[in-house]
Amino acid sequence: MQDHQKKLQHQTGFTLIELVMVVVVLGVLGAVALPKFVDLGTSARVAAVNALMGTIHTTANNFRMACALTSGCDISAQMGTLTYQGKTYGMNYGWIGAGTSINTNLIDTAIAYSGFTVSIANPNTIFKLNSAKNPATCSVTYGNAWATAAPHDYTYSINTSGC
Repeated sequence: MQDHQKKLQHQTGFTLIELVMVVVVLGVLGAVALPKFVDLGTSARVAAVNALMGTIHTTANNFRMACALTSGCDISAQMGTLTYQGKTYGMNYGWIGAGTSINTNLIDTAIAYSGFTVSIANPNTIFKLNSAKNPATCSVTYGNAWATAAPHDYTYSINTSGC
């Protein structure tokens, strides 16, 4: 009998209360952390739209500088052209053009926009994110400078409500 009592005294393990507490703590951590991980898709789509807008800004400014440094490209002209890296692009007041047609050497042919669908709503070019919950409201819009008053700057907008 004493041997049996010694075995009972030396047995180790978790009690039922300890196991229940661990399950409760894990449940609370899961409930707090899970929404943060679920929302990562939306954050990634918003980041993709913002990255494309950065690409558009950089490209527009590069074309503007190239136009200012190239004889025959007049940054004060409503309509003009610039031959840049072997292609002739449409320009508006020294900014690369947008919003007249796709694949005619305007902003859509000057940038890489993989994962986006491009469309025209003259005087704008609209880039819609294909993987968005609602691509129509997860987009970047680039507008022609001739559609604005002096000093004639290109326009842009970002819509991330449907990302």
